[in-house]
Amino acid sequence: MLFEITKQSERGTPDSIVARLTVQPIEILNHTNLSAVDQAKFVQLSVSELLPRLQRCSEIEQRLRKEAGERRSQFKPPRRGDVSVEIPQIPNLKAECENFLYEAKNYLRDLLKLVNLLWGTQYEDASEWVQGKKGRPSVQDFIVDKFGEGHVNARFIRQYKACVEPFVLMRNAVEHPKPTELVIKNFTREGTELREATWGIERDGKPEYGPLPIVEDMACGVRNLLVLAEDMLVMAAQANLAAPGLVAVQAIPEQDRKAECPVKYRIRPTAAVLQDIARQ
Repeated sequence: MLFEITKQSERGTPDSIVARLTVQPIEILNHTNLSAVDQAKFVQLSVSELLPRLQRCSEIEQRLRKEAGERRSQFKPPRRGDVSVEIPQIPNLKAECENFLYEAKNYLRDLLKLVNLLWGTQYEDASEWVQGKKGRPSVQDFIVDKFGEGHVNARFIRQYKACVEPFVLMRNAVEHPKPTELVIKNFTREGTELREATWGIERDGKPEYGPLPIVEDMACGVRNLLVLAEDMLVMAAQANLAAPGLVAVQAIPEQDRKAECPVKYRIRPTAAVLQDIARQ
């Protein structure tokens, strides 16, 4: 099947996010028995909705990393006898954090559209990944029930409560600041050391999440959000392979991925098929 994709990014397929949210689903879905209509819908959602949101998250993280590095280098520890010390600050930190959380939460909401497409569900809210609503089980529980508690898909999806829920909760704390509050702290000083900017959630003044270094937590979030989308793709492909037993979805070790298009998964002949070929 030939897909038409409008150009959404200047970063191109050498960028891991672009490769894994555009080329990867196209190549994998071509080996499934999903209808051409559903394949096109899946790719369109991945390219037009997930990709721009995750890129914006990545751009915010990279921008803050650069700003933090520059400001950190300006810090001069106080010396004996100094009467003042200048603490550098990352500019626009609060706005950048809130924008990151907005994009992350809506990425999770948009990803639910793929879940609904694949399994005929009616999920709507980003929090439904880990919390049931309106009589529906959470996505996590739905997938566990569908595949079975001992299935690899169940083990994968169970990990995501800790990985993605904090970003939804932090964004909710921005939109509804009671009873929880998003607490963002810029660079601070402890003795002669500059302490990293942190964020977290407090409830009635008590920590409920974090505080964690903002830039590293964002970077971790971008990775986890990308992997979650890939897991949905792989789950769908494994259940709908056009030639099960002959081909399988296989992960490519990071060191073996092509620099010009570093996708993580490809469809490959199974080990049994390769053995048959070798014996011929």
